[in-house]
Amino acid sequence: MADIIVKIENLIAGYQDKIVLNKVNLDILQDDFIAIIGPNGGGKTTFLKTMLGLIPAMGGNIHFFKDNNKVPAIPIGYLPQYHTIDKRFPLRVFDVLHSGFMNDKLLFKRVSKTEKLRVNEIAEMTGITELLQKPIGNLSGGQLQRVFLGRAIVNKPRLLILDEPSTYVDNKFEGELYEILKDLNSQMAILMVSHDLGTIFSHVKSIACINKNLYYHKGNELTEAIVATYNCPIDILTHGHVPHRVLPLHSHDDIHSHENQQHKH
Repeated sequence: MADIIVKIENLIAGYQDKIVLNKVNLDILQDDFIAIIGPNGGGKTTFLKTMLGLIPAMGGNIHFFKDNNKVPAIPIGYLPQYHTIDKRFPLRVFDVLHSGFMNDKLLFKRVSKTEKLRVNEIAEMTGITELLQKPIGNLSGGQLQRVFLGRAIVNKPRLLILDEPSTYVDNKFEGELYEILKDLNSQMAILMVSHDLGTIFSHVKSIACINKNLYYHKGNELTEAIVATYNCPIDILTHGHVPHRVLPLHSHDDIHSHENQQHKH
């Protein structure tokens, strides 16, 4: 069995006096690829920000591990849903990718030969080699998303967190993105928030629904019965010329399972 790299125990999180997450528990293994789903306002982004230390936990614990030993922290790559970088700032794509190696104390650290090679490797992986010397202000939303994904993984994190990564991705890169993530998953755990359920379920290994609490489902099949059982009101969508919703077919097992849950209550 793969090693645990993050253990979340009875996590309570929120803002000021408002509790958004209540007693959330989750073990993240080194080879996990977990889809985070749930309704808007259910606490998905709050969960990510608390894990990243961007907001303090109101209760519970988040423990990190390396080689089965508890450590203060592990390297985490983060691709947020929205980016606050100022496009007017005279930064090249290369500079943004290289900033993934930096911290506050080494903001203007010189570029080593190893780091330059790694930046070039990541640029090739994400399809932005020809953009390396371009100012970020000249990039489209899809190109920027490629750059920020590259920055998130350039320093080889042990856990990669993605918040709606396909928001600004162009159609060409969307398919490439999941192939990249599949390759990355052999090197790191991945936690991804997404509403594009029809696409992600063929790639992830397990599902965590967040709706104030966290409901974990091992495997990547999400039936309507599971959604009902986990109190996870979501839409399963597909693309087409006419906006529409596609619901999963019922199997006899699903129907009996749902009926059994109702009888229990």
